[in-house]
Amino acid sequence: MNTEWNLDSVHEDRFATPQDVADWLAARALLELGTQLDGADLERVRDVRRGLRELLFANNGAAPDQAIIQRLNEALTGASVFVRLDPSSPPDFTTVRRDLSGALGILATVAALAQLDGRWPRLKACRGVKCGWTFYDHSRNGSANWCSMSVCGARAKARDYRRRRKSEA
Repeated sequence: MNTEWNLDSVHEDRFATPQDVADWLAARALLELGTQLDGADLERVRDVRRGLRELLFANNGAAPDQAIIQRLNEALTGASVFVRLDPSSPPDFTTVRRDLSGALGILATVAALAQLDGRWPRLKACRGVKCGWTFYDHSRNGSANWCSMSVCGARAKARDYRRRRKSEA
């Protein structure tokens, strides 16, 4: 989910082209090396990324945009993931084919497992203006709001301070 960011109003996206997505997924052994993707595949991946990030904003107190969640679930249609069980090792989640549907299915499975095992609420998207960086909340009580207290947290506190000073004047 941190393949796109907009901190300091400089929009950067590691998934600028279908080839960028194919390379990223292949480097993580989620897609066959050399697989060709097209513009529709790129938008499908971006819908998954936006949808997962929307769920993480919800973990940080924002109201989720149901249209984005719907596009996430539509993009995951056709994902074929199954479990291999073995008495001597943990379950292995795998796909029938190492194609885009399988790759997205594995990513969704990771999110589903985090929801089931209790780690999910600590996965959040930063509340920082124009940030959205996703992070794991390591705070004791699970109340972290920003990816970095020294950047986004400091900016938010400075804005609040200026707003209070202005209203006092």
